[in-house]
Amino acid sequence: MSSRVLTLSTNAVRVGSSLLSAGLVPGEERIRSSGLPRSSYRFARRRLYESGLFQDHYIPSPRAMHTPRIFALLLHPFTDSMVRVCRELRQCPGATTVVSGGQSIFALIWPSSTSEAEKIVKKVSDGDWGTPLSNLSIDPHHPQVPVYFDFEGAWSRFAGTGGTVRYPRKFPEGESLGTWGRLAGNGVRAFQQLLGRPYESSDASVPKHLSGPDSLPRSQRRLLEQGLVDWRVLLNPEVMPEFEGVSISQLIWTRGSLKLPGDLGPLFRSLTSECGVYPFLLASDGDQVLMGNMGIGRDRLGGAPPRIRPKTPVLPVVARYLHGLEVIREPLASVTAHLWQRYDRLTGLGSPDTAGTP
Repeated sequence: MSSRVLTLSTNAVRVGSSLLSAGLVPGEERIRSSGLPRSSYRFARRRLYESGLFQDHYIPSPRAMHTPRIFALLLHPFTDSMVRVCRELRQCPGATTVVSGGQSIFALIWPSSTSEAEKIVKKVSDGDWGTPLSNLSIDPHHPQVPVYFDFEGAWSRFAGTGGTVRYPRKFPEGESLGTWGRLAGNGVRAFQQLLGRPYESSDASVPKHLSGPDSLPRSQRRLLEQGLVDWRVLLNPEVMPEFEGVSISQLIWTRGSLKLPGDLGPLFRSLTSECGVYPFLLASDGDQVLMGNMGIGRDRLGGAPPRIRPKTPVLPVVARYLHGLEVIREPLASVTAHLWQRYDRLTGLGSPDTAGTP
């Protein structure tokens, strides 16, 4: 896959910051806070979406989905089996994300039943999908995931905007208990339609930049307000943005194991405060840790503007908390997103007793 390069204007960078930090505030309020004229904001927003760099996604609460586990896999298959493994992962029930590079495959799988989860465990342990560099099995009721696909921090460093508003964001935390009674019938359909909204908006009737929450019907907006679903604007790893000679040019995976039991708070705080680095994913199962970062490239002359230089080298800081470190750097030019946060593919809507049944 050859990554597309998108050169950004100052206005596009400011609108990007506005969208990546957006919450459930009216669109007009986002425009006012950007400081741009309405026409300039809307033009830049449309270009960000039409280029494919920005995408709307609706992420469901794992508790509401009744998924027994969430698997975050970083795999290293043999080169001649990359195509097969990507195909099998893409077809796996509950797969929401499958991203391959020259060395690795990253996959997120939300199985809808215990039997599906057991099949995934067997596939990984048997080596059918290659060597598991990281094999996280996350408890959705007690997730150790301080950052879950939140690109606001990485964008802030790339663009030099000087801080974040809502970063870091985790899983939505809407509870399943007592919820499904209220979602019976029309509510379940609203849930399904909301998860599929960004992918159904490819027709001309709903432009991509208008698939956000501003025009949602009341039934779907209530799901966001209740914390059952979170609207998130994500970067597309198949598009490489460039601004003032700096580009987001790599997808970086770091894996290791905790030296001491505990949460990821100290590691996360050290990364952000000491290094000025903002992972878009940081997850643990209590032992293994997997971190995803967007690598910032230098300008064409080899210089590194001060805004992208880590305050402190990253690896020595991470090594204070993790052992068995391994870093995989995938140039975006080699990255293919076979699936990218496709929660519309999940089938576990319903009560815990019916999750996973046809």
